[in-house]
Parts: sequence; structure tokens; C-alpha cells
Amino acid sequence: MDTETKFRVWDKDRNEMYYLTDNTTENNSIMDMRIVFDELGICVFVKGYGEEEFKNIRNFKLMQYTGLKDMNGKEIYEGDIVEYCNTLTELSEVIVSKVIYRKGCFGIEGFFKGSFIAFSDISPEHIKIVGNVYEKEA
Repeated sequence: MDTETKFRVWDKDRNEMYYLTDNTTENNSIMDMRIVFDELGICVFVKGYGEEEFKNIRNFKLMQYTGLKDMNGKEIYEGDIVEYCNTLTELSEVIVSKVIYRKGCFGIEGFFKGSFIAFSDISPEHIKIVGNVYEKEA
């Protein structure tokens, strides 16, 4: 498991995802992002390619990288929608669910309402990212 701490930010006003790791947005515009923790909470600032000043993102959702990659090598973040092939039962069912942080670890919402499957109980080769809660299919 990758132990690097990474974040991405969904700007609710601009409807755009910013990745801190590679300083690019999904549409490949170059970004510089700063996440500042202060006494008032979390402040996020972004600066686009060629722009002089940082813009404050006031309406956002901060999501952390889980440290895992899916079957295609794509990094899995909180808020991703994944397909998980549950091979623990005789029926080998496919669950489409959201990646969440619960009980001190990352995992997915289970097949039954309120249930939780920790990533420590799942093999990454059985997980495929199909989108996230903010954007359409990946």
C-alpha cells in the first residue's frame, strides 16, 4: 500500500476537481494548489497556469487518497464510485458503491444499507473506479 498522503479538492462553485499530487485538473490545465489549515478550519487556494494570484475556494469538498490503486492502476480517493466483485459469497456479485472513511479506515459502503467493507478485506484487483460522486463516469 502507498503510504503517501495526497488530497484532491472538488470546487463546488466551478464544478472542477483539483489534484494536489500532479497540479493538473481533469481537463489538464496546470494548477498550483495550497491547502492551509488555520484556526478557522481548512482553506484551499488554487492558481491556474499564467495567473498571478491564488483564488480562495470557499465551497469545496476535500478528499484523501486511500493509498490504493484499482485494477487499472488508478489512484482511489474518498468519494470515488467503484465496482467491486465480491468473491466471498457463492454468487460472485458485483457491488457498485462509494469509497468512504469509517471506523478508522477506508473502504466501501456494503451491499446492505449501513454495512461497510474495509479495504483491508478487499483485493485491489477486484476494484474498478467508474466515477466519483461529483463528476460523471471516469
